[in-house]
Amino acid sequence: MSNVYRLLPKLTLNRRFAQDFLDAPEPCCVLSVIEEREQVLPLVVLRPGVVLPYGVTEQGFDFGHSVLGGDSYEIVHFAFKFRGFGTWSSIAAISCSPPILTSTSPRSKPESAR
Repeated sequence: MSNVYRLLPKLTLNRRFAQDFLDAPEPCCVLSVIEEREQVLPLVVLRPGVVLPYGVTEQGFDFGHSVLGGDSYEIVHFAFKFRGFGTWSSIAAISCSPPILTSTSPRSKPESAR
């Protein structure tokens, strides 16, 4: 038996989770966790609602976040900036009862939409 792992591991998703994400109106963002080699890792997935050109995705993206909260609530903000293309911002209220769902919106229009 070899200790060599493939570069990209097999990704298995919960069918209900995947279907809910695909059914959500675009743009949208989802937060979850995945397990890889017995290690639990965070998962942040963005569907921007537009096709990202290969040259843009090839460069990667800048990812930012901030947290605002108090004793009874917590709001998390995520920002996804695709250089030369556009920026999307997503917020989620996660420590309130009942929880508030995440919303996602473009902060700047993709250059292709200008």
